[in-house]
Amino acid sequence: MAVFSICLLSLIVSSITNGIEIKISSDSLKEINNWDKTEPYLLGVFGTWGGNLWGNEDYQKQISEEWGVKMMGFNTNLGRGILPPTKSDAISCCGTTAGLKEFVQSSGACDNFAKNPLWAQEVFADEAQIDAYLYAHDSCNPGQEPTVSHCVGADNHGWGVPDNSDGWWNWMILGNIKCALERNPDQKYWHIWNEPNAVFAGQGATGEDYAQFYFEVAKAVKAKYPDIELAGPVTWCPPLYKTVFNEYFKPLMDKVVSKGRKDLLDYIDFHAYSNADEYNPYARWDFVVSSIHVNSLYWNGLTNGGGFIRSQMTETNVAVYADEIGDADLYWKKRVIPNAQQIMALSHNTDKFQLRIQFAFGAAAEYNQEKGNYYGFEPYTDKYMYNVIKPIMEGYPVDFKFTDGVKDGYPTYDNGDGVMAQTVYHDEDDTISVLLINYATKNIDMTLNDGDNKIIWDTTARFTRRWGPNTKAVTKSGSKATVQLASKSVTVVTGKYRSNPSGKVLEYEFGPMDESSIMQDIGYKTYDVDKTINIWINNKANLVDPEYAYIKFGLGYGAISDFKWTIKVKVGSTTYFTKTNFVPSMNFTQLPIESTSFLSKITKGNTVKIQFIGERTNYPGSYWKGAPLSGRIAFASLVVGGEVAGTYIKLINGVNLNKFYYAVKPTNLPDGITISWIKMKAANSNAWQLGTYNKNNKYYEWKDGPYTAPFDFQIKSTDGQIIYSWNTIDSLNDKDSGVMTQAFGSAYTEEEATGSGMGTTEYVAIVMTVLIVIGVIGLCVYCMMRKRKMAKAVSFEQETEDSKEKPMKVEGDSTPETAGNNTSGGYDMSPIDATGVNDEEAVVPVDDI
Repeated sequence: MAVFSICLLSLIVSSITNGIEIKISSDSLKEINNWDKTEPYLLGVFGTWGGNLWGNEDYQKQISEEWGVKMMGFNTNLGRGILPPTKSDAISCCGTTAGLKEFVQSSGACDNFAKNPLWAQEVFADEAQIDAYLYAHDSCNPGQEPTVSHCVGADNHGWGVPDNSDGWWNWMILGNIKCALERNPDQKYWHIWNEPNAVFAGQGATGEDYAQFYFEVAKAVKAKYPDIELAGPVTWCPPLYKTVFNEYFKPLMDKVVSKGRKDLLDYIDFHAYSNADEYNPYARWDFVVSSIHVNSLYWNGLTNGGGFIRSQMTETNVAVYADEIGDADLYWKKRVIPNAQQIMALSHNTDKFQLRIQFAFGAAAEYNQEKGNYYGFEPYTDKYMYNVIKPIMEGYPVDFKFTDGVKDGYPTYDNGDGVMAQTVYHDEDDTISVLLINYATKNIDMTLNDGDNKIIWDTTARFTRRWGPNTKAVTKSGSKATVQLASKSVTVVTGKYRSNPSGKVLEYEFGPMDESSIMQDIGYKTYDVDKTINIWINNKANLVDPEYAYIKFGLGYGAISDFKWTIKVKVGSTTYFTKTNFVPSMNFTQLPIESTSFLSKITKGNTVKIQFIGERTNYPGSYWKGAPLSGRIAFASLVVGGEVAGTYIKLINGVNLNKFYYAVKPTNLPDGITISWIKMKAANSNAWQLGTYNKNNKYYEWKDGPYTAPFDFQIKSTDGQIIYSWNTIDSLNDKDSGVMTQAFGSAYTEEEATGSGMGTTEYVAIVMTVLIVIGVIGLCVYCMMRKRKMAKAVSFEQETEDSKEKPMKVEGDSTPETAGNNTSGGYDMSPIDATGVNDEEAVVPVDDI
């Protein structure tokens, strides 16, 4: 029996040992490009047949609290919202631009809007549980007047192409926004038109036409409502799809930047659907992540390092066929798990991504019976995944790594062998959530190793498969927690922090300044490829002491299926990294650079070269019909990271800055420190200016420019300390940042900064010296007293057998032998008797010696 037990225990231990371990640096939060928190809108849904949602507050609470839904998209026709309900009245009032303008400016438009079944609900006008994303879009169906008179043609969708030559659409969209804001002043998000690449070409229009339409409408909207946020081009596919980037994304970005109106485009928006077959993986996580990198890096190059624009996906899902809807197991594997992977991957890219809406909330039977388009949400098991994965939102990512590393080409959050992970800290209750997706077809034993020993792990974890959320046991051993991940499951392991995380791992990404290096075709039937992308290292290099580095890149079409690659990373003529015979399996790739000497080259002004040398292995290839299907290098970038101490305050530039408006947000405040005020001094000023705190966005703002970089800062805490830092932020670019060079606890005044008087450092040194001296004296006194006490309990053996112990003189006529415990002077030198009356006094505890 004993042998059997030992064997069984050995098998269990072996199962855990041969599993997967994640080492969590629980004391270090992770931040990339100054974004340190995941978004609240990763679990959005589209409101097809969900319009009555606003009329049911209890239902809102259910899907918000149980499923984590914080955003719902609505594609409602503009005209149906504000125009009179009858065709004759609509034509009469609003057939011309002048008439529409007059109608929008009167109360009539918003009176009609308030009668719309969707917007009439009072819960929309009040504090809704779920935010709304609205489409600034209309149909061009025959007979729909006066809208159709301002469209060019129509197609099977009834969308057509807007004709804005007289500015009619400016007022239509302005009217919709005006009335929505009257009902709900907090309404924030709109995108302009919907999937133009699905219809424009059929009417002889192009992406250039869309860019012009967007520019005209956005200019009118922002002039009236500068605080709302607009997005485009709202294509039906991601930018990686064929030639759509050059046709729609590039013209829109080029238009607003060339016109000096970057403020008109808050986000890049696209839709991403994976069709039911395996050949159209447009919603797959690597396809989407590569797409958002393309958008951000092109914008950064176009604006000469102006930062990364972020993307939105206002529609996404994975299609399943009609005969697959009823197969719960297949539905879960084919749709739900890939959507979970997409959500988790996007949570690691907050610097480039803001909002995700899954299409559609309503059931397929209520919406679309076309084969391959069953996108229902509510009746199926998608909600179970939402319920378990929802802690991924609005949390601070915690640094972690797979102990055994990841498979070649995979990002640090996916080991390439079945597990994708994210770890977030929630400061409102000091908890950690480790979210784990097992996308493999086997169960996996997962051990979470808290390297900083700050977590008290919970004994149960939540998980779900297609049967719905459940719990399972977590085995705890010291700082480790072990749980078995069921095949095709989503699991969250939680714990409580013993003390708040105090450190940070900072990552900064560097991209090419030449935007033309984004989305490079590699040529039709090309045998050999040799392309180099130059990465310029800017001032971000000064913000972190690099401890590691890696490159990211995206390949597409034939570049994946028909080539093997040698990838090199160089600075000057020196090669620091070489990867040979690399055959990618995904559209997004990440490779670590393990050369420590390379890290010393990450300095401002250096250029890092990423070279792609391709050799065709398949001719003519899987995609032989020509560019871009023959192959594409979508993007390449460099990321460096390192840990910083938790005591230095970081200042981050606000958004929409200009020479007359400047703002910063302080982050990484030490425990116990509250800011009283922040003063700033610009390069073109000799005076310190006091910032005004904006409690809505938590920025300190200055509005009395002009201002030029770099900027100096001083910060005062409520306990009277003041710290200084010079040349802290050296640009007016949105989200650029700098770290204060002094920390609270070693603060000094402006007079001390010039060298006058005794500084805090000197005072601290004096106080510490005095304390040390007092401590040493006290220790000496203690030791002397302890020695005297110990001596009372110690006996010495006779040096020789015949030696005689001399009696000691004591008060009275007693000798030590007769005095016993009544002795009033001298030392008791009698042997210690193990059975004597002085046992307790004679024993000296080990800890006291």
